Amino acid sequence: MAEINPIPNVDINPIKERIFFEIEESVQDTFWEYHSELKPLEISNWRASLRNGFNSAFKEFNIVNTKDEAQLIFRIYDATPARTLASLSQSEQQLYPFRVSETVKTVVVSSQLTYKVRLLNVQGEILKRSNGTANSKKSGTTKYENDQIIASAIESMYESIAKDFFQDMPVK
Repeated sequence: MAEINPIPNVDINPIKERIFFEIEESVQDTFWEYHSELKPLEISNWRASLRNGFNSAFKEFNIVNTKDEAQLIFRIYDATPARTLASLSQSEQQLYPFRVSETVKTVVVSSQLTYKVRLLNVQGEILKRSNGTANSKKSGTTKYENDQIIASAIESMYESIAKDFFQDMPVK
């Protein structure tokens, strides 16, 4: 899986403060995701994918590119994706005209994203915390759908964080 562009469904009033997006060094950029029932999935450009989701979710906010300009810091401490089995079924299928049967295994995959995020002031004091497990809203049956499934989990994460952090904040 390469860089993805999640598009979270966030509809909140933007805050007036300048906000800077930051990811802790412990959040890897390239890694393998393993599941006992699935083929390993290499994930690359993970940090860029998280940034793309942030930029899309908070596009109406005053996002700044340097920490020096910021009044608030949105820092991701953990964002770990894991594919999950939504369903697993087996059926016998007859192969005509040979009258031979084979077992067909159907695997439906979804995704979860375990996360820990904090909203900090420029002095590094914690203003708000958000952590949990975000579930993808989409599932799929082919390896080509992994991007969409994991993007959906990122979208769910930012939708939840937007409510936790900004729903009750004063608006412009």
